[in-house]
Amino acid sequence: MHPDGDDWIEPDMLFEFDATADREKADLVKGSFRNVWENGKVLEYILPYDHTDKETLLNSYMAYSWTTIWGGMAKKSLYDQYGLKSSEGTTFCGDFHLGVRLWYYANKVVTINKIYY
Repeated sequence: MHPDGDDWIEPDMLFEFDATADREKADLVKGSFRNVWENGKVLEYILPYDHTDKETLLNSYMAYSWTTIWGGMAKKSLYDQYGLKSSEGTTFCGDFHLGVRLWYYANKVVTINKIYY
């Protein structure tokens, strides 16, 4: 997980993501999310990924407007096996840079259409 300092997660998010990863034998679990703006406006985003094949999931992720790594959980083995980490000095689209590689190397990605983040 890669939460920012001003982020909020639901109390049961980690438990549910871990249980889903175990049950589905997934390398990466991604949940839906909400943005709460300073003016009180709330926007909820339900992930559009309803595919199971890896290529379609990766293409959907890259085409979606919120290519983030927060709000998801990936197996540590993905980072270790493929040497994945955030790029040093990246100040723009760092989530996309790491996220695409996580999605690419994951054997199975599961999305949860419940807002946890």
